[in-house]
Amino acid sequence: TGKTNRTAPLRVTSRMTGTGGYDEFLLPKELHLKKHQAIMKTYFTYLTKIREDLDAILRKTAVNNNVVVMTVNKGQSDLLMNFACSARARGFRLDN
Repeated sequence: TGKTNRTAPLRVTSRMTGTGGYDEFLLPKELHLKKHQAIMKTYFTYLTKIREDLDAILRKTAVNNNVVVMTVNKGQSDLLMNFACSARARGFRLDN
């Protein structure tokens, strides 16, 4: 352990591959699968309406027919605020 063998051939590994080389991914339980299936069913049921609503918002928001979308989770919210403050300080428009 420790040093990287730079002469070793490259190999595909997943994000869940542990240091021992085995996959640490745990399969979801059936209860979780059913919950996610219900969420996806709701999403696909209303997809047409969602797209219509989103299209109306994007048409109002776009600048030169462009929209930048950024998503973050709660753990990254400080980075998003830092980005916004830095961009505004440098004169970048964030009003759309």
